Amino acid sequence: PSDLNWKLLEWATASCGPQLLESLNALLLDRRTAFRAQNSVWSRVARTMAGDRPQPEEPPVPEYLRCVEYLTLRELGEILIDLLHKVFPRFAQNDPARTRLRERWRENLSKLGRLRNRVAHLRNVAFQDMEDLASAVEAMRRDLIDYAGWR
Repeated sequence: PSDLNWKLLEWATASCGPQLLESLNALLLDRRTAFRAQNSVWSRVARTMAGDRPQPEEPPVPEYLRCVEYLTLRELGEILIDLLHKVFPRFAQNDPARTRLRERWRENLSKLGRLRNRVAHLRNVAFQDMEDLASAVEAMRRDLIDYAGWR
């Protein structure tokens, strides 16, 4: 459960001394760090890549570029949203325009993901879906032209 750590720390505070509380906190932190390292996106991608070595006739590609092929669209979108400040560096941290841009990109990536899922599961794609795709891509393209870091 999500509140297990808090309950354990509350119990240790009430029942035990500060030395045990500190020891328990260190143990929980170590276990949490190990879990995150073992279950991160990168560790999953690395395990998948290890089982799928490139063919000898393929030109060598650096591993950090090859790993993109193993990410899902959702994972790519989350990484992109997390790194949006690097793509659009001209906005300050607390600028409302930056927040609007982030929300617009999150919404557009969500539309792209829904359309991708419809196509991948062989569902009918309506004209409105194509309109949504075109408008989302155009809005993202316009943001890159207007606000990106190379300007």
